[in-house]
Amino acid sequence: MEWNARLWRQSIERFKAFMIPLTVPLGRSERRVSAACYVQGLLMPGQRKSIEPIAARLGVDSQRLQQFMADSPWEETQLWRVIRQTGQAFGRSRSSVLRGCWQAGQLSS
Repeated sequence: MEWNARLWRQSIERFKAFMIPLTVPLGRSERRVSAACYVQGLLMPGQRKSIEPIAARLGVDSQRLQQFMADSPWEETQLWRVIRQTGQAFGRSRSSVLRGCWQAGQLSS
């Protein structure tokens, strides 16, 4: 199945629900919103995945995304814990991305 704008539009509500627990460890609401925007931009159809093109596709201020990426402190351990828990909640068949991260040494038990 080819990823395209139609499939993205059909998935956006599921994406929003998926992102809620993942962004909680980021603290401030501005960070949570920026994180969701950034991840959305990475997942949306489009060839260029850097800040400027992502911001243009989303219709948001590129400076906001840049600040999130460069200057937003958060506890990485806490974020990875939530990612692992979320992957487990989706079950083995849907967590292949997390398994890949685990095998690459990015996740620990």
